[in-house]
Amino acid sequence: DLYFSSDSLLWVAAQNGLWKIDFSNSLVENFNQSEVLGNQNILCISPARDGKLWLGTVGSGVIKFDPISGDTQQITVAQGLSHNTVVGILVDEAENRWVSTLDGISVLNTKGKVLFELKKKDGLLGNWFYPNASFKSSDGLMFFGGAGGLSILKPDHVFSSVLQRQPNRV
Repeated sequence: DLYFSSDSLLWVAAQNGLWKIDFSNSLVENFNQSEVLGNQNILCISPARDGKLWLGTVGSGVIKFDPISGDTQQITVAQGLSHNTVVGILVDEAENRWVSTLDGISVLNTKGKVLFELKKKDGLLGNWFYPNASFKSSDGLMFFGGAGGLSILKPDHVFSSVLQRQPNRV
């Protein structure tokens, strides 16, 4: 996955970690020296308004990375993520992250707390999602492609449904 930031930086998610290419200074940097980012297989990048990068990994969950400070926060199944292989990350209007995995979709708030998860029993067409097979349309609909087909979600509707069934979870 690639993300080109407004400050002429190209962020590259790769099998050998996170890379930053600075076109203005002709510099290339790999973040393998970081304890958390070192040797990660990164599948996707989701930039946040605050400049942080949310990274989806193979086997290590979500890593929230601050490019300025180098600080990281790792979110895994231990914190409630549905699976440690993250294949897509979409953002709703409230900056919540909709994280597709190999076992459902987890919804995280801006601090990285897992709010809830969605599975086939909740109406998804399956639990296994494909890498880079997610898309958010201009009207806010979210599309997640997986082994069971294409699941289409309207975030506001999903939130109200979850609040009705689990009032104390969100």
